This record gives sequence, structure tokens and C-alpha cells, in this order.
Amino acid sequence: MTTVNEVVGENADDGHEYPQDSWNATTWFGHYGTSDLWLVTRFQTVNVPKNAIITSATYTMTERVTEGGTYTVNAKVRAQLIADASAPGAANLPSDFTLTAAGTDLDVVSTSWVDNQTTAVDVTAIIQEIVNQATWAANNDINIVIVNDGTTGDKDLGTYNYEDTAAKAAKLDIEYTVAATKPDKRPLGLNKGIGKRVTQTL
Repeated sequence: MTTVNEVVGENADDGHEYPQDSWNATTWFGHYGTSDLWLVTRFQTVNVPKNAIITSATYTMTERVTEGGTYTVNAKVRAQLIADASAPGAANLPSDFTLTAAGTDLDVVSTSWVDNQTTAVDVTAIIQEIVNQATWAANNDINIVIVNDGTTGDKDLGTYNYEDTAAKAAKLDIEYTVAATKPDKRPLGLNKGIGKRVTQTL
């Protein structure tokens, strides 16, 4: 089994879209006013081979702030369904992404969201879907996206991003195996001439 530990590497690799069609460098998810918030984290050079068997994948974020009071945010963690993700931003907004079919529910009561506490989300099926793409290759990039899943009103949650404190930015930890290739144990030349009629003229 091989383990890959990914961290956000630069300011351009995380942020959120709010309102729709506007990009912000901070990282929030949920809903506010009349618009959803889409949080995106890009992980670069994810060294997992195509069609690897993902045994475990965890996306971890560090909690930061809430709107105050008690409320519930219903969200879902997915990924952009693309073989090599570009940095999110004004020219690459998450509301325009095609997302993975696989997703993990992230339903949070605001009073449990505590500054500097971490939340870990199982994204095993999501990463499996990404690396099974026909054009995926080791060391490509992945955009993890947190999308609203029915929340209304002013109910959102903030996380630490790379610009805030690099050490508290989101992380992606993956464990995988690769299916063993069975060697061809037939004697050399065994398959030669199979299905052919050989004649000899004297």
C-alpha cells in the first residue's frame, strides 16, 4: 500500500465563489442571502496512478468561523470531474464545473464548528472516480469542491485557507494499491504456430 499526503501549496489554490460569478480568496461554504457558496481546494501533483485501487482518502479542513447563533449547514463534498484541474478563480468558477457523481454529505451544526478544530471527510469514492478517468495520469491536479445541499438563509461556515495560515489549509491524504500484473508463464515459443497448418514438400 502506498500513502500520498497532499497540502495546498499556494494562495491561488483555494477560495470560494460568492455570490455566483464572483471569486473570493477566503474559504466559506453553505448559503448566504440569495446565493450558494462554493468552496474549492486544489491539490497539485497528486501522485496516484491511473486506475489505482483507492483504499482510503480523507479531506481534512481546519474550522474557523460561523455567522453566530445556532443553525445547520447541509453541504456535500465532491470534486471537479476533470483529469487535470486548473486553479480555481474568476476564469474557472466552481459553479461551472462538472462534478463527480460520488459525493460525501457534510451536515454541520454551527455550534459544533470550533476555531482551530479539524473536520475530516471520507472522499474515497470521489478520488476513485477521478483516477478512473481515461485521461487521468499520476501527478495531475485535483479540485475538491464543497457545494450547498439545500441550505437556505444566512447559514455558512468558514475554514482556514493557505493565505490565512498555510499550516492550517486543507489536506488530502490518500492510500492506494495497484493491481498486480500476472506474468506470462508459458514456455517460450508455446504460442507460435497455433492455428496454422504446416506442410512440407519433399
